[in-house]
Amino acid sequence: MTQTGRRGTVLLGLVLMMALMATPATAADSVAERMLAAGAGQAFTPAVGESSFHDSACFTDPADDVVDLDNEEAPVDEDRADIVDFCATVGATEVVLTAAVATPTDPATDTNWTGLTTLGWFLDADGDDNGDFFALIKIEDGAPIAQVNDRSTEPATKLCDAVYGFDGTNLSITIERTCLANAPELSVSPGIVYDQRVTNPVGVAAFDTAPNDQLMTDPIAAPREGGEIPVGASRVAGGTRIETAVLGSQVSFGDGQADTVVLVRADNFPDAQVGTPLAIDRDAPLLLTASDALDPTVATEIARVTGGSGTVILVGGTAALSDGVATEIADLGYTVVRYGGVNRFATATTVASEGLGDPSTVLVSNGGDFADSVVAGAASYVAAPGDAVAAVLLTSGSDMPAETQTYLDAAMPSETIAVGGLASAALPGADRSLAGATRFETAIAVAEAFFPEPTIVGVATGLVFADALSGGALVGNPVNGPGPMLLTDPGDLPDTVADYLAATDSIESALIFGGVAAIEQVVEDEIAAAIAP
Repeated sequence: MTQTGRRGTVLLGLVLMMALMATPATAADSVAERMLAAGAGQAFTPAVGESSFHDSACFTDPADDVVDLDNEEAPVDEDRADIVDFCATVGATEVVLTAAVATPTDPATDTNWTGLTTLGWFLDADGDDNGDFFALIKIEDGAPIAQVNDRSTEPATKLCDAVYGFDGTNLSITIERTCLANAPELSVSPGIVYDQRVTNPVGVAAFDTAPNDQLMTDPIAAPREGGEIPVGASRVAGGTRIETAVLGSQVSFGDGQADTVVLVRADNFPDAQVGTPLAIDRDAPLLLTASDALDPTVATEIARVTGGSGTVILVGGTAALSDGVATEIADLGYTVVRYGGVNRFATATTVASEGLGDPSTVLVSNGGDFADSVVAGAASYVAAPGDAVAAVLLTSGSDMPAETQTYLDAAMPSETIAVGGLASAALPGADRSLAGATRFETAIAVAEAFFPEPTIVGVATGLVFADALSGGALVGNPVNGPGPMLLTDPGDLPDTVADYLAATDSIESALIFGGVAAIEQVVEDEIAAAIAP
């Protein structure tokens, strides 16, 4: 990979391991299980508790013993993943666990802690050197949380919430003794994975474990390679728009390569377009389903791409994706998160605030048609500086909805970019306006503004939204490119698009979304000829 920007959410965590335990039921347990498979958690500290010599003890860990999970043959210089000391206190009513790394960062503000980042301790309560409990700290919905899982059950179950703490040096978790069945003493075994690829896709995921140290046998957090995207022009085309999205997921992601899936309704476009930046941010496929039921094909793909555990994000309110859909997904064992509003404009602002954390850059496009918003969504990664992904907000044609204006007034993004003529009219004070005389030319304007040397482009018909719904999340993902979404007439490749393709020597792959009924074979042939070396 040659990308130097930020990935969406990738597997990361601070975890400790134990001996053979049950199949995981949650994302945190999935991380723990994979760490266990890699060989961590082979030793525990001496017991700490009321029946031992002391009820509080601290332990040290060797310095400079961090392992790069991409190259387990040698340690790497990553102080943020280097455990230096950790303590355990078993009191009358509480258990307090702390850990410090050589260069601590605040999980609430450190971008590399987003997504599935987890700090955990396996706790041995009966002296058999197996972890009976898993206490963890992670980021959820933008804030640190702490909880305890029971690893003696199959599948593992959450026992209780705990109290998270960070004093600038030590991360801590405070647990009620009753949550741990009032165990008289505990042995602990912590570990840490710190994944720099959240902000640097060619960075390393570094691992350290205590109290013992060993080389990893399996790069469990290795960078995700791009999917099987062929060189030249090729189609992503299923019998339905739902199947096309599934095929796109299969092109982009191997088995078990995603921790998150973004799910939107199949019969309308706005939620898909505002969900595209979220899918890019979380390194997740964007899939479609009916509003009132989870499509069986989609359920199968979610299981394949996640390995059977993780988070499914629903974009849209209950009118877009019903409570029944949410229940079906939860019953399959996934964590369900919903970002929705009373209408498309409110859903967009909810995704921007709760899903993306009020990014400094927003792309504003017409919410009454799909064309401008689909090209905006694909550009969300490259449009924002630094570590953020831009949000897509919606106008009502040339009018500014109250929901969008209220968000802009409150969030005050550093840069607003209007995409398309109608959005430019609705937001005359935008910092930048990218618009052409036609939707085809607007797509080229966005491509030229944000993608000087793309290796991949997506092409969809500019007349019907169905096949374009999931395309932006695929080509806009930096693991695959990133690249722009372009639009075409079904039977005639516009001259502006043909000229852009021919003039952009860096393009290696063009993904055409939809079959020949959506984009005729003659257009595919023209695209193939334009990008040929």
